[in-house]
Amino acid sequence: VIFPAFPLFLHAAPEFFRKMLIPLMVYSVNGTAAYGMDVKYDLPWAPHHLGTWPICDLPSKKQEQMPVEESGNMLIMIAALAQKQGPNSTAWLKSYWPVLFTWADFLTKSLPDPGKQLCTDDFEGPNPHNVNLAAKGIVALG
Repeated sequence: VIFPAFPLFLHAAPEFFRKMLIPLMVYSVNGTAAYGMDVKYDLPWAPHHLGTWPICDLPSKKQEQMPVEESGNMLIMIAALAQKQGPNSTAWLKSYWPVLFTWADFLTKSLPDPGKQLCTDDFEGPNPHNVNLAAKGIVALG
């Protein structure tokens, strides 16, 4: 759960925060084989859970699914990091652009009504027509 703490990390240690995002990005583009286990991530939204890094041993279908929540979170965090670190700070994203576009496309197709899905308040179960999810997705695409 990185998103709730991201403002602090972004302010206090942006480079450390960037390094926190790398395992998520590696897992998202199926780069886990280099770390000893080839676990494929095959969903069109950002992952919610990695399993145990560096192996990232949790198959995508066994994760708790929060499609709009996590895709919005990742796009918002990456955009904020790029703003904080400046215009020449996005080189590390070169191999991840395709997955970032995939997440943005997913959000575009899911909005303005994300339907019935989990959000951070997952103790309630799936939430239909969640305006907070819709707002997060719109902000992420902005």
